[in-house]
Amino acid sequence: MEISVDIQPLKEFEETLDPVRETACYPFKILGYGEISTVIEIEHPAFRGIALKRIPGFPSRGAAERHGRLYENYNSILRGLGVETPEYGWVVVDRSDGSSILYLAQKLLPAESIGNRAIHRLDHEGNKRLIYSVISRLASIWRHNASGGEPLVGIDAQISNWSIKDPRSMELLYLDTSTPLLRLNGVEQMDPEVFLKAAPPLIRWLLKTLFLQEILDRYYDPHSILVDLVANYIKEKRRDLVPKLVKWVNEELKTNYTDLGIRPLSLEEVYKYYKTDARIWSIYLSSRKLHRFITSKILRRRYDYLLPKHIER
Repeated sequence: MEISVDIQPLKEFEETLDPVRETACYPFKILGYGEISTVIEIEHPAFRGIALKRIPGFPSRGAAERHGRLYENYNSILRGLGVETPEYGWVVVDRSDGSSILYLAQKLLPAESIGNRAIHRLDHEGNKRLIYSVISRLASIWRHNASGGEPLVGIDAQISNWSIKDPRSMELLYLDTSTPLLRLNGVEQMDPEVFLKAAPPLIRWLLKTLFLQEILDRYYDPHSILVDLVANYIKEKRRDLVPKLVKWVNEELKTNYTDLGIRPLSLEEVYKYYKTDARIWSIYLSSRKLHRFITSKILRRRYDYLLPKHIER
């Protein structure tokens, strides 16, 4: 590992963290929210220049450590396929209540370099170069998968998961390695319960029964990944770019990636996908907030997840 995390101040932080009130012994800033993790920056000398992804919900320390090792392996595999990732590390913090929290460390990058910020700064030509650069990195993964390489590698290619390392050459770093999407002999190596634990009990059952496999499968399917990538521009307030993105992606697939046999995108499916996805995740967030209220206010128990106040769609 390339980043060593000082566990003592992190343990002090975790023991005093109130996820509902968003307070702790050390001030912290929330940099982003995921389905299972929250990215934070803790104001302490030990964590200067480090972004920390906090993942609760593991049934044991061993389960948290296994996810940490998968995270390490996923970074290594992506780099081997030409998808560069930031410097990283991980550590498990054991709380006094017996729970184990996994912290994934990543080098803190300039906010303006992150894709969802950059797309507002770049002109049309810059956005075109950015999307081509993303596709070129995805293609290395898809060719590995198509050749029968093991393990099978999945990826969440949303634009907010990329950082522009060099605007001139459009070199990129891939950020979202906290969800190690790897399948060995067709078996998901990450325990899906990590996803499910973050959901309220009723929603957890529905997700597992109706949606979980479909959600995971989309990260291994090139066409679905590209639809999600383009649709993400709507969430990031660049709806004006969507028709151009569909055109650019289809032209690039036809010119440089015919060997992958990826179906072209249509504008209609991108809008339909976004509308459905936005509705699902809006319901999901609302249910998590209700679960937080019931757990912390009515049952008077600790609620362990940091939640966004709202997600703009």
